[in-house]
Amino acid sequence: MLDFSLAPDLDQLTAHVAGENSSLLDLTADALLDWLFPEKAKSRMPVIAVTGTNGKTTTSRLIYHVMREAGYKPGLVCTDEISLNGEQIASGDECQDTGHLKVLTSKKVDAAVLETHHRGLKYRGLAFRWCDIAVCLNVTDDHLGKLNIDTVEQMAEVKAVLPRHARQAAISGHCGFCSQPG
Repeated sequence: MLDFSLAPDLDQLTAHVAGENSSLLDLTADALLDWLFPEKAKSRMPVIAVTGTNGKTTTSRLIYHVMREAGYKPGLVCTDEISLNGEQIASGDECQDTGHLKVLTSKKVDAAVLETHHRGLKYRGLAFRWCDIAVCLNVTDDHLGKLNIDTVEQMAEVKAVLPRHARQAAISGHCGFCSQPG
């Protein structure tokens, strides 16, 4: 008789976090993901996420087309559509976690370009733990007065979430808000 275990010892993965304020479930999930996908593991697709007040869709489409020309099979989420390597699978605005997950879980793509608007960031959070490149184009007063965001500074705080989750590069437009250290 052969006895073996394919699962990690969850108690061992969470032993170092005893007494911290985060929920045990979140800590266990993070530890399990770290165990399954070590820091240097090449087991995920490159992610480029784009935010800003104006120009998100145009910039996301540009990056998507450049990636296709470079030989990638990218997925795109923007305010107009979701496309998987040139095939539109949905129309309309899905620039939050549910739309992002459609690209991030697709076997038809090997890279993701994800437009990310302030509504999704504020109320739904990110569909990914980190992205390779975050682009924050600008922060202006165009969408103030909604979602309890009344100042450009408040909008900048919402949009600054994205660059804080960039692992390789955070690119900022002319506003300066999104490039401030978190």
